[in-house]
Amino acid sequence: MILRLYFQVVPSGKRVVYYYAYDENGRRMYGKSIGELTMTVARKKCNRLLKEGLLAPKKGHVPIFAEYAVNWWDLDKCDYVKGKRKRYELTRSYTDRGKRILENVLLPYFGKMRMDQITKETVEGLFCLQ
Repeated sequence: MILRLYFQVVPSGKRVVYYYAYDENGRRMYGKSIGELTMTVARKKCNRLLKEGLLAPKKGHVPIFAEYAVNWWDLDKCDYVKGKRKRYELTRSYTDRGKRILENVLLPYFGKMRMDQITKETVEGLFCLQ
């Protein structure tokens, strides 16, 4: 796997390191923030994640929604929340509400679905039930 690091300016004005990887066929996979401000620290973190097999999704493995949602809305473990906290002031009630919606609405409906099976139509189906 070939890995490229680059800077991107986020709304707060900070330059954050992002990465993108190429699969075994040479296709660029995606761009994602590594959450670091310097190339050196980001490169070390990417190398560690790569060795642990956590940098890129496993070939052929598509997680179910419940796997994908593990630790989502957790202030200390969720990369989405960590990224938002760097740019905005999030309250505990905001994340608690998100967690309740995840546990009471989204997981019962999408929990056992593979991520690649969740489409616009399946999301619309959830709202038709209510």
